[in-house]
Amino acid sequence: MPAWRKILAGLAFFTAAAILAYWLLFFLAPRVVRTERPDPATYMAFETAFLLADVVVASLFAATGVGLVKKWPWVLASGSAAGGGLLFLGAVDLLYDLLQGVFSPFGLPQTLELAVVSYSLALGGLLPGYLWSRRYELLPPQEVIRAR
Repeated sequence: MPAWRKILAGLAFFTAAAILAYWLLFFLAPRVVRTERPDPATYMAFETAFLLADVVVASLFAATGVGLVKKWPWVLASGSAAGGGLLFLGAVDLLYDLLQGVFSPFGLPQTLELAVVSYSLALGGLLPGYLWSRRYELLPPQEVIRAR
């Protein structure tokens, strides 16, 4: 398996596991990940609204990891959907954080939040394009869409 495929599979599995870990920490060790600013009730309503979306994105990343390892042709679709979902979630999260002053004061929860948002925006923005650039290696020859 080429190195790029191993790296992307690792990132996909890591991302799925990290989303799961975030929610476990959110409910079991809240002081680690919750920023709860400026209003705890508003924050909880906002965050818990993303649980289902995060499960969908984590599932897409897990499917992408499996698809990369097993060389399944649908990995282009699952990876693009996973990346787009992560980019959307990261953008919504960043906008909420900025509008609600989540990063002030800056401590451990804010550092984790900034890392999560940065990772989401970076991987979510880069993954679909990178997979598309490797489509000739991902899809069987008869299914390749040739860009003109």
